[in-house]
Amino acid sequence: MRFQRGVLVSAMREYTVQQGETLEAIVAREGNGVTLQQVRDEPANAALFSARQENQLRPGDIVRFPDPDSELTMQTVATGMRHEFVIKSPKRKLRFRVCIKGGEPYLNAEYDLDVEGEKIHGTTDQEGFIDESIPSTARKATLTIDGQERELQVGALDPIHTKTGIQARLNNLGYPLGKVDGIFGPKTIRAVKAFQYNNGLKVDGEVGTNTRAKLLERYGC
Repeated sequence: MRFQRGVLVSAMREYTVQQGETLEAIVAREGNGVTLQQVRDEPANAALFSARQENQLRPGDIVRFPDPDSELTMQTVATGMRHEFVIKSPKRKLRFRVCIKGGEPYLNAEYDLDVEGEKIHGTTDQEGFIDESIPSTARKATLTIDGQERELQVGALDPIHTKTGIQARLNNLGYPLGKVDGIFGPKTIRAVKAFQYNNGLKVDGEVGTNTRAKLLERYGC
């Protein structure tokens, strides 16, 4: 709280986005009673949401929280008894394609997904996609498929138009280039050329319109 010209003013809370965080996860963890829609409608966030889509927030972005509603929902219960209250955790969609080294997808393959203790068993679809609902606050998951275990960072994939987004997709498709750091050095250029060669594109190591479109098509998002 602060005073401005003799008036008591509530300072707006702010949160700095970290790598891999979505708006849903931030609000669920940091909202303190503020809803997702309230954050979306907050005028102080207008510039941020007009600059990029809500599911493409970047590290360093500032999300601002309006004051929570003053009215609280009250529940009357009897004394001397045990009462259990269940708070439903919001969910979000986790959708990605699982590929063999070289980019070929696992089609109709059974898998086990451990999302921070929540166990999910399923089968990839006819294009190799996994599509599940997971807790909005989840950051990590473990995928077991075809006898192999893979560690996943939920929400850590940057947009296709960013250098880190291109690097991450190439890495995940089986074109290893090392650390996803946004630097297009020799390893990244070799990975781009290998991807271009395997997909019938001009092999020049440049990620132009055609290469970006094919990468988006092969990766699925």
